[in-house]
Amino acid sequence: YSTPKETVKLVLLFPLSLCLRGLVDRSYKIWCTVDNGRSFALRQSQVFTSALCPNIIAAMRQFLRLLTSSTPRNLLLASASGILLTGTVVTALPPKQLLVQRRYAGSDAPPIEKTSGDDLNALGIHLRVYQYHNCPFCSKLRAFLQYFGLSYELVEVNPLNKKQIGFSDYKKVPIVTFDHGGTIQLNDSSLIISFLQSRLLNPQESFESLLNFYHSTLVEEGKRKGREVLCPNKYRLMLPEHTAKVNDEALKEEMKWRQWVDDKFVHLISPNVYRNLNEAFEAFRWFSEVSDWDKVFSTWERLMIVYAGATAMFFVSKRLQKKYNLKTNLRESLYEGCNEWLDAIGPSRPFLGGQQPNLADIVSSGSHMSKAIWCSIFVSIVSMLVGCLLLPKWLNDPPLPEVSDGYFGEGAWKADNELVVPLRISVADSELDDLRQRLERSIIPDSIEDAKLDYGLTGDILTKIRNYWLNEYDWRKAEESLNAFNHYQTEIEGLSIHFIHEKPPADKYNHVYPILLVHGWPSSFFEYAKLIKMLTDPLSEGLESDRSNAIAFQVIVPSLPGYAFSQAPKKRGCGTLATARIFAKLMDRLNLKRYILQGTDWGSIVTTTMAQLYPDRIIGLHVNMVVVIPFIYPKLWPMLLYDAAVNILFKPKKDSFTNKLISTSLFSKSSLTTETGYMHIQATKPDSIGVAMIDSPMGLAAYILEKYSCWSHRDYTNRPLGGLAEFTMDELITQVMIYWVTKSTPSSMRYYKEFFDNKNHSILLRYEVFALSQLVTTLL
Repeated sequence: YSTPKETVKLVLLFPLSLCLRGLVDRSYKIWCTVDNGRSFALRQSQVFTSALCPNIIAAMRQFLRLLTSSTPRNLLLASASGILLTGTVVTALPPKQLLVQRRYAGSDAPPIEKTSGDDLNALGIHLRVYQYHNCPFCSKLRAFLQYFGLSYELVEVNPLNKKQIGFSDYKKVPIVTFDHGGTIQLNDSSLIISFLQSRLLNPQESFESLLNFYHSTLVEEGKRKGREVLCPNKYRLMLPEHTAKVNDEALKEEMKWRQWVDDKFVHLISPNVYRNLNEAFEAFRWFSEVSDWDKVFSTWERLMIVYAGATAMFFVSKRLQKKYNLKTNLRESLYEGCNEWLDAIGPSRPFLGGQQPNLADIVSSGSHMSKAIWCSIFVSIVSMLVGCLLLPKWLNDPPLPEVSDGYFGEGAWKADNELVVPLRISVADSELDDLRQRLERSIIPDSIEDAKLDYGLTGDILTKIRNYWLNEYDWRKAEESLNAFNHYQTEIEGLSIHFIHEKPPADKYNHVYPILLVHGWPSSFFEYAKLIKMLTDPLSEGLESDRSNAIAFQVIVPSLPGYAFSQAPKKRGCGTLATARIFAKLMDRLNLKRYILQGTDWGSIVTTTMAQLYPDRIIGLHVNMVVVIPFIYPKLWPMLLYDAAVNILFKPKKDSFTNKLISTSLFSKSSLTTETGYMHIQATKPDSIGVAMIDSPMGLAAYILEKYSCWSHRDYTNRPLGGLAEFTMDELITQVMIYWVTKSTPSSMRYYKEFFDNKNHSILLRYEVFALSQLVTTLL
């Protein structure tokens, strides 16, 4: 986000929407759509609403209007209205247009001819709607009436015996009746909407003309007997001739998508709401609550409707799934339908009707309003609508920032010495003697019985490490192995930067690509030691067999500033952004104009930042850790509790991918409090703990090697030696020795402080609408 205003929107909206989604949605689904040919993912439940909101379209418009304003007051109002949309009236229509709706059980309703003149709506008639609250066709009719502020009476129909519509040969709902020289009955939701809209748009037209235009016949034989109305003008509007010609194309598009809602979209709703009996019972219990069924039906009728109706709809949904060839994963079929609708709207207009919703907009929204609260499907639909209207603008890549050079050397700025000089690792004997004395004097504390690694590395494990270090480990042998690589140093932005540079054998490979391998903490360049030969000479390693097509790599492995043999910064601000800039200069200095990036831990962030800052130079990016900054930023730790809360509250099935992801994630409900203390320490006061690390070799080993156990695999804590046996003891101690002999532990820890304090890393904010686990889910 390139402006403070857009950042404020992020802060206001996404914490609210994620929390709401965690409470409402149990499906863990990701919605994907396309904006200008580029995929993006939107977390479900940006906003959700209830069928009780008198004017959902007006509410959404007000919500979006507030969002697009620039004043802090209106941004706060927009955030609040996102919650108000859950059932509170938020409407631009005058309240007097929304007359109180009476609800009857059928036998209690007075004859339509005897209604009071005070109850007439803007059409000059008194409407009575016979409905099922859970019927999407009824719901879209209610949405139409509510949007235009037309008062009406509701008569709840018992779906089991239908006695409330016993007067009608048409045995489906909705049915609308009104008085006009006698009781007039209109059947079929689309016909009713077209009739009423034509009357609103053409008030001079007589009811007789309208009734003739919408003349319909009832199917009287076959399976559809009494259940289908035939009317050639069902989706047409009766308008003055000049108006129809001017808006001919718009009217055709509106008709097409209204019919699409009836023929396709509606049939995607019920199978998704009633996927299993439990969801069916939940939906019907909610229908009973919001429709006051306890007041309009007797107790036995209400219970019968809830439980028999839910069971029936479950089986009906299975029949619909088969009839319309829906996918086994019903959500996918729904998403495809919604995507079809969003594609029709496109990114250039807020509604299918342009700046104002037309009938297709209203019925597509209204068709699912009846099943909104606690039905996770509605969460998806509204999320996608908000995403279509709002998020494409937000997710457009902001312009790349101007990144100025830095200087992190000692004293005042001076020009860099651009020479690249060889480096040979050599540690003085006196330093090794001092190390041995410290190891011999080290004190290893007692451990809790059967504690495993719950308290850190145990005394037994540390004793074995110390004994091997003292009696068997040979630094000179490790030193010789390290010096088998070509090490170099060069000065960039005041710092002496160390790196390994290995090339494939000359003339052996036709396809050679430069690759930059960047490590993290608590690691070093040594992390890639085993890979270098595999990359530079895969034929010799048996990884390639066809010499003519074999691919090799020119490998560059730098040490992060303040790590190993790279000089520690003397000034503030040398975080991931500065490192990305420094490493880009390093590649320029080596005359490598196009290259591949690979990063682990901090290296993942550094290489990702390089790919964003210098996309024209990067052939490809590979990272071992997908990072989304705000969700691991210490000040926003409550956001991290989101997935843990979902896991605790809703308990995903053991065989679900989401559950597996959470159980192995560093930020699961257990790891959140047990494996992240180091981050807070190093992001706040790294030098304090750094003193202990450079003074005690066993303290350093305990601190670093515990991460190799816990971070390699969660199950390692239950294995012998805490899983450290998966590595060789020489490998582990060599990694510790690199920190020890270079005295780089404090400066390496400062990297956390610089990252979390340095606002320049906000370049990554354009991708931060996703929580870590959901982004990984999307990628997989």
